[in-house]
Amino acid sequence: SPITANVRHVVNQREGVPMGSKTLQFWYSFGSTYTYLSTQRIEELAGSKEVKVDWKPFILKAISSGSGSQSNPRKVNYYVVEFKRRADRHGLEFNQPFLCLVDYQSTARGSLVAAHEAWGSEFTKLVCRWNFVEGRQIGVESNLEAGLRELGKDPKVVIGKAESGEIVAEIQR
Repeated sequence: SPITANVRHVVNQREGVPMGSKTLQFWYSFGSTYTYLSTQRIEELAGSKEVKVDWKPFILKAISSGSGSQSNPRKVNYYVVEFKRRADRHGLEFNQPFLCLVDYQSTARGSLVAAHEAWGSEFTKLVCRWNFVEGRQIGVESNLEAGLRELGKDPKVVIGKAESGEIVAEIQR
């Protein structure tokens, strides 16, 4: 599979990383439909290669503003059909998600806090599953709070950390 090949390639070939390194930096954005497909499978694939996944959220909007893909109905339809095909191929559940995201920066910052505290995988997979399977919109504060509570985290504490200058600066890099 392409992800398996990419895990092997990144771990063994990435410039500046010694051969045999056992950590894969997994950069993802809630603004990408492919994040769901990747987050639901990457740990199993990486684990089969004895590779640890280092979860690295970023904000896609910052680098892709003006692409117009979400406002073009033909492109949106193509994304949904293609995404469904890929989800089916990998045995993943899929219901039409909210493709036109609200501002998901708070969710991305929460994901960065979670990654720093070693529960980034659980948080990210939950948020993606909610959007792509249950139809809960990413970026809505009440959904963020509900997700944090579901994981046994105090929303006020996590959101407070997510709004710190350090996290805000880091997620925008």
